[in-house]
Amino acid sequence: MKRQYLVSIATALALGILLASAPAAEDVEILISKLGTRDNVTADSVMEKIKEIGNPAVPALIKALKESSSSWVRSRSAKLLGQMGSKEAVTPLMEKLADPKADKYVRSAAAYALGKLGDRDALPALMEAAKDGEPRVKKSAIAALGELGDEGALPVLKDALLGPTDIKTKNSAVFALGKMDGSTEILLEALKDKDEYIRKDAAAAIARRDGGLAALKGALKSEDPVVRKNACAALGHLRAGGAVPELTAALSDGDAKVRMNAALALLSIGDRKQAKAVAALLKDGDPNVRVCASAALIHLGGEGEVPALVAAVEDKDSQVRANACKALGLIGGDASEKAIAGALNDPDRWVSLSAVQSLRRMGAGEAALTAVLGSKNRWARAAAALALGEMSAAASAPKLRSVLSEDKSAVVRASAAVALGKMGDEGNRKPLESALDDPSPSVREEAVNALSKIGLDPSSQKVIALLDTDKGLGPRLAALRALGRAKDDKAVPSIEKLASDKYLGDEASRALAEIKPEKAKRMGSGTGTIKH
Repeated sequence: MKRQYLVSIATALALGILLASAPAAEDVEILISKLGTRDNVTADSVMEKIKEIGNPAVPALIKALKESSSSWVRSRSAKLLGQMGSKEAVTPLMEKLADPKADKYVRSAAAYALGKLGDRDALPALMEAAKDGEPRVKKSAIAALGELGDEGALPVLKDALLGPTDIKTKNSAVFALGKMDGSTEILLEALKDKDEYIRKDAAAAIARRDGGLAALKGALKSEDPVVRKNACAALGHLRAGGAVPELTAALSDGDAKVRMNAALALLSIGDRKQAKAVAALLKDGDPNVRVCASAALIHLGGEGEVPALVAAVEDKDSQVRANACKALGLIGGDASEKAIAGALNDPDRWVSLSAVQSLRRMGAGEAALTAVLGSKNRWARAAAALALGEMSAAASAPKLRSVLSEDKSAVVRASAAVALGKMGDEGNRKPLESALDDPSPSVREEAVNALSKIGLDPSSQKVIALLDTDKGLGPRLAALRALGRAKDDKAVPSIEKLASDKYLGDEASRALAEIKPEKAKRMGSGTGTIKH
């Protein structure tokens, strides 16, 4: 008896909990009124409670959709009717969608709901709304047509995608068409679109369906070069390894842009077996094709492509030459090194930089890079100096000191200062101190930075003097940062003079805060000062 009594109590408690947590049908009106809140989190919670009530809530929701004075209530009621699968709501939802006086948010929610319900009776209303002048309504109607998946909507969706519409409409149409059979030809037409993302989305939608890859490969044979070009780009974006033979054939296309995109697609796929075919494009008459081919060979090229790349180091186009140097640097070998060494004096900055970087990648030693410091090309000399600094090549320090004081190029002298600073050798201090008087502000700035890395203290007085005498902004900013990090008390008077400077005030205040925090707090309201 006692046991039966306890079971009864447990059952009653459980039932009480269920009754307390599950909303009753009579609570619907109260819950619907709460849909008018602007708080989305609260609204979501209320909507979940209404869903728990289920079908008994539908009549009240339909009434709210028609009669509520709150657009929040009407739009959320519409969404709920769709999410709850309320077939009896199809007609009132269509009426609301077609009502030109209705709020755009409510009409948009009605279109969404009709899409969720998937009732074919809503097709005419949604097709009409897909041409609506209100963008929000149009977008929702197009998305709903995709949910219905009825091919009767294809003409409307085709106009939305290929017609003179805005990008958001096109985007909605692509996704809607992607859910529908029979839309492949329309999506292939979208490969002509000016917007890159529409083309990518269209290609992805095609690829997701049965026979989609074959359709994209077939587009490579289109009479329209724009379609062929974008089909190449799409296959590359999708990394479609199954399209490699067709893309390789496209390297011989009569249109230069098709050849370019075919090379880049093969690069994206990463099939090294096609490197030889790509290398043949290094002789193409179009410089843009040669640029794309050389860029692809940076990742695809191997020993078999070395002769073509060696020849490309002397191409008329500087980007081709730079790419060829990068590719040869990755492949390596004596022939590659010889060709790269010949590019060190290239008149183009990026080619010579690529040559130096490639030599270093190939393991060129300190002696080889030090020799480049004597190059006729200033960019090669600058790159070599920086490379030697990264290597902390102590044996090259004497040559770098000489470059710092004697090179005619400020870029090279500044690079030498950077390199000497990275070496952290006390023996580089005097040359760097002398560089504080260099005629170039960039050299003086890098000399300060380098001295800071070695250890500012013995040179601090010379750096402080820059604050009082230098006219360059860069050197003084570097001096403020260096002195602040060094917490040099002797610099305070000079720094205080700059605290109200329009350009240097902020950095001066930061330096003072590092050296004398209490003093910085008491500073006035001059331009750029930091207030605590």
